[in-house]
Amino acid sequence: MKIFVIDASVVIASLTDENKKIKSYFGRLLKEARATKVKIFSLTLLPLEVANVLRYKGLINEKRDEAFKIFRQLPIIYQNLELDEISVVMKQSGETDTSVYDCAYHYLARERGGTFLTCDNKYFQKAKKLGGIEFLG
Repeated sequence: MKIFVIDASVVIASLTDENKKIKSYFGRLLKEARATKVKIFSLTLLPLEVANVLRYKGLINEKRDEAFKIFRQLPIIYQNLELDEISVVMKQSGETDTSVYDCAYHYLARERGGTFLTCDNKYFQKAKKLGGIEFLG
């Protein structure tokens, strides 16, 4: 079974219609996850990141609340990293000159034998050498 790990950039691009191509791709992925053909993982940090972006996105309250309601129903399996894993992620962050948060999502994908999906081109360019990552955008 294919495994994907997503970050907030993918969710936000899909929920706010920022990019029709990403919304369509993510929609197909969600359909496959609901049919148990793929698994979508993320960190337990994701809901806070999504809520924060929605908060500052300038959406009116009703649109923001509706977007978060849709997000809450997505078939995402949330996972934490252990402290030892976070130590590895911090090292990776320093080596790639990227945030610990971004590296954590990527690490989760690689450890689960999956692909990290992101719309963050800056991170992608710095970390693609690690493998297990796909840029959507």
